[in-house]
Amino acid sequence: MTVSPPPGPSSRRPLGFDDFIGILVAFLVLGTIFFWSIGRKTQGFDLFSALSPAVEPAASPAIDLFGDADEEAPTATPSPVAPTEALVGVVPIDPGVEPSVSPTPQVGLGAPTKSPSVAPTTALPAAEPTFSDVPPSYWAYPFIEALAKRDVVRGFADRTFRPNQPVNRAEFAALVESAFENSQQQRSPVDFNDVQPGFWAIPAINRAYSTGFMEGYPGKVFRPGQLIPRVQAIAALSKGLNLTSSGDVPATIQRYQDANQIPDWANDRVAAATAARLVVNHPNLSALEPARETTRAEAAALIYQAMAQAGLVEPIESQYIVNP
Repeated sequence: MTVSPPPGPSSRRPLGFDDFIGILVAFLVLGTIFFWSIGRKTQGFDLFSALSPAVEPAASPAIDLFGDADEEAPTATPSPVAPTEALVGVVPIDPGVEPSVSPTPQVGLGAPTKSPSVAPTTALPAAEPTFSDVPPSYWAYPFIEALAKRDVVRGFADRTFRPNQPVNRAEFAALVESAFENSQQQRSPVDFNDVQPGFWAIPAINRAYSTGFMEGYPGKVFRPGQLIPRVQAIAALSKGLNLTSSGDVPATIQRYQDANQIPDWANDRVAAATAARLVVNHPNLSALEPARETTRAEAAALIYQAMAQAGLVEPIESQYIVNP
């Protein structure tokens, strides 16, 4: 007779009370997580608020810088501010938009610090010349442009200056009046016989004469339509500024290769103007050409140099200014 071994202990055992409690807790945790996730999506249920109805959580002003496609950012109710209270350094941030500036306010400035990335500076275009026929490469451009900006010289309706056009005595008187409008009167005006009533340059002629810049001819004539020679223009500016030559006059004017063409009455005036750097010769520094009519460009250069001598404008450097 074969004897069977006694049965071993069974591998299964009935659930006890502790096991039941553990399973229940696990289900409660899973349920809590489930209901919390549902409440987050629908905003309809907050388990922690339901479990603690007596405690009201403080409102948080936190802002989501990155935004959320499924929810709107809550609208914050602004707190009242006294009318006299200044808000310093307040930088609003738009949810869903990456800020282009640092959110840290600059105290006392009321503006945020800009991002270190700066767009490259674009070079400003050069200013366009005032006159179409006086480009920057023209020899008298600095003088003409500077006087135009001060409204001492003007152009024509077609925006030209006509720099090579000769100047008559009435026009030169107008330039003198415009450049030296604050000069003191030294003598009374003269009613010149050849200046008709209503002539456009009467005020300028009277002013140029009474301030000592220009003279008339014997017989009380002014010859307003006569083209003004260069020696007259230089002598007029020298006389109007009361310039005198402190050196040897003959030696000074011998600087010019055509000095023998300078009238005797103008030697002192030309020498004084030369010493004061009023004379501008183009294209030959050594050629004064005293009898040649003065062009509009030359008149502008001489007028500007006279204004610089009087301290009315800043000096301009030019290779055509005669140095004593």
